[in-house]
Order: sequence, then C-alpha cells, then structure tokens
Amino acid sequence: MSNGENWKELTERMVDAVGARKDVAKKLGVSDKEISLWCNPEHDRFIPLDHLADLDAMAGDIFLSELARRRGFELVPLKRLPADIEAAVEAAVDMAKDAGDLTHEVYDAQRDGDISNNEERVILAKLGRVYNDGHSLERALA
Repeated sequence: MSNGENWKELTERMVDAVGARKDVAKKLGVSDKEISLWCNPEHDRFIPLDHLADLDAMAGDIFLSELARRRGFELVPLKRLPADIEAAVEAAVDMAKDAGDLTHEVYDAQRDGDISNNEERVILAKLGRVYNDGHSLERALA
C-alpha cells in the first residue's frame, strides 16, 4: 500500500467520523463527488489543506494525531485556562514578589561570608512563603 493510499484511508476515516458524506460535503462547502475523490485510492486528487484543517477539527484531530505519530511524536492537549484565573494570577504575582524578597535576603545574608542563625531563620521563613505561593498557584490551576 502506497503512502497516498494511507492518506486516502485517513481522509475517509475523518469523513466517517464526522458523518454522512453528503453532510460532510455540505459542512465543507464542496460536492459529494469531491469527497469521494479525496477518499478514492484510485484517484490522484487529495483533500486541499484548508479543507483538511476544517475536516480534522470536526473529526477530533484524527489527521493531526496520525501525522504526529508517524513522525514519532504524541500529541498531548494543553490544559484549559483555570476556572479561577484571577486566583492564579494573584498567586503568581505573590510568588514572584516573595521569590524576589527571598533572593534579596539570601544575597544580603551571604555578603559578609557568613549566614547567621537569625538570617537563616528569615531565609527559611521567606522560602516557606514562596513554597506556599507555589501551592496556591497549583490549586488555582487545577
């Protein structure tokens, strides 16, 4: 089986996933005959790229997933934006501020070449805030 026949079969799989050929043709703005030619391994006409993108979106990314697989990749969908985007932004801002404070504290503490017990306690407290901010961000993104 040639590569062209594989792509034709894949096109047919996408069409079948979306529905009847006449319905798919209507959604894509082409004729039933055109759909048949795209799926026919005996014909040299392939689905145009713009129609392929539309059909693949309707079919649930069958083509995109197969193309990635053939190239040695696996597609992993991105997570949607969190429901609580404001909390995520607030947690990220807090984390950045607290990380800056922590960095400043570590820098100041080590300037004399020795970190005192008191400086260490302050650093650990600020590190705890950054850690807690990270958990808040993680919860907001879940």
